[in-house]
Amino acid sequence: QIFTNKLSIQNPKVKGVVCPGGQYECPDGNTCCKLSSGQWGCCPLPNAVCCSDGEHCCPHGYTCSGGTCQQESRVTKLFKKNPAIQVKNVICPDGQSECPDGSTCCKLPSGQWGCCPLPNAVCCSDHEHCCPQGYTCDLAAETCTKQSETIQIFTNKLSIQNPKVKGVVCPGGQYECPDGNTCCKLSSGQWGCCPLPEAVCCPDGVHCCPHGSTCSGDQCLRESHVTRLFKKNPARQVVKPLKIK
Repeated sequence: QIFTNKLSIQNPKVKGVVCPGGQYECPDGNTCCKLSSGQWGCCPLPNAVCCSDGEHCCPHGYTCSGGTCQQESRVTKLFKKNPAIQVKNVICPDGQSECPDGSTCCKLPSGQWGCCPLPNAVCCSDHEHCCPQGYTCDLAAETCTKQSETIQIFTNKLSIQNPKVKGVVCPGGQYECPDGNTCCKLSSGQWGCCPLPEAVCCPDGVHCCPHGSTCSGDQCLRESHVTRLFKKNPARQVVKPLKIK
């Protein structure tokens, strides 16, 4: 049977929004948006719409249209993005693993997070190697290629497990789930908690399945195996304050 996501707990002690990749953060109540430079910027609105020009953003539910933000007959001005702040450590998507500054989080063959010693790197499909931004992994030759340029491939290293983190921080850094859970988006757009590690989040925004399974109706399928229904546990608040650097 299929699992149901629970609402996550918003931690009021988390004072910043961590942008995808974990290298940049924005002030609380902001939204991470890519700048025209390719770096992360901060839109001074929660759950904002990032405009494709790399400079502006609009409130949630609005559309970027020329020099304005539009929602049906309502029109408001465009908001300008500000540069994001670079954090000291790179926080991986599981919220529990960290990599040194200037690294990129890449999945290892074990399923754990590892660290590529390059910023904004390309994680290779073998989960063991990585390449600089803009390069392609050539695993057969163990090289990184970019047009006619070829360089030696890089190897991922183990990430650091932060013993102070007792929960799973959801992407964005504002919501967290209990240890051993997986963050899944709810149908409301908020983060919820699936009571399984490395779970599969079903597209209905309500359910989830164990790692390696497929969401199928009200069941989780893996080849000929059908998973039984597990009892859900409510999300809990982390006892110790969570510090995101």
